[in-house]
Amino acid sequence: MNLQAFLQNFRYDPVSGLIERLYGGAWVPAVRICKAKGPKVSLGIANSAGKKLAISALRAAWILHNKKLPEEGFYVYAKDWDSSNTKVDNLVYMQPTDRRSKSLGIEITYERAVEVFNYDEDTGKLSWKIRVGNSRAGSVISTKMSDGYLCVRLDGITYLQHRIIWLLMTGSFPEEPLVIDHKNRIKTDNRWNNLRLVTVSENTHNQVDLLSTNTSGFAGVKKYTDGKRWIAYMYQDNVYKRIGLFDSPEEASIARWKAKDAAYPCLVER
Repeated sequence: MNLQAFLQNFRYDPVSGLIERLYGGAWVPAVRICKAKGPKVSLGIANSAGKKLAISALRAAWILHNKKLPEEGFYVYAKDWDSSNTKVDNLVYMQPTDRRSKSLGIEITYERAVEVFNYDEDTGKLSWKIRVGNSRAGSVISTKMSDGYLCVRLDGITYLQHRIIWLLMTGSFPEEPLVIDHKNRIKTDNRWNNLRLVTVSENTHNQVDLLSTNTSGFAGVKKYTDGKRWIAYMYQDNVYKRIGLFDSPEEASIARWKAKDAAYPCLVER
């Protein structure tokens, strides 16, 4: 992209967000709506295949306002999730490592979520209501993160599916210090009756993932120093609590879960 040519042939009003191009000696609106990819600004040139080149209206607004090209790997998004709102105070410039909503300090709105997602509370499946990028309307979203949770990518930002589902069902995200927990400890089971709000401490106690250093095969169970018995332990309110010594890791694990259920009654039975 030739920056100087772009700056000479396009202009931008940061207050109204209006982007215009010079055409036949007059300034005319430059933004065109593309159903699949949102508002675009045509560069007036074509590639080797004869296809006209265009950039997003948000990116064009940022370039015209800053009079420079975004750095490689940087993106421009709308703070209010309305890609047609190109006012300068609505532009968010971010790095690839900052694409999660928490790090941006912005969250998807309920209105935006209802616009693009469908949710089946009986199956827990989240699907696209409309076409977004290469994803067709009606297709189930099954992307999984490295930690096992289902996620979805929208407007360049990755969200946990169960958070989007909570937003759709309640109209808002959970307020700290509450988090969303899967009752049956299955990270991909996003049925509505399997989701609940708990504290961070309660959520931690409902997890069953084993550390790489675990040698017993059971969470909260390790070999005692005598090399024969097994010790069961847990953390309650960040305080180490020894539950007891047992002849087998299975017995130690059962005792640990009983202790956890007593300490945290909201957790499911093991």
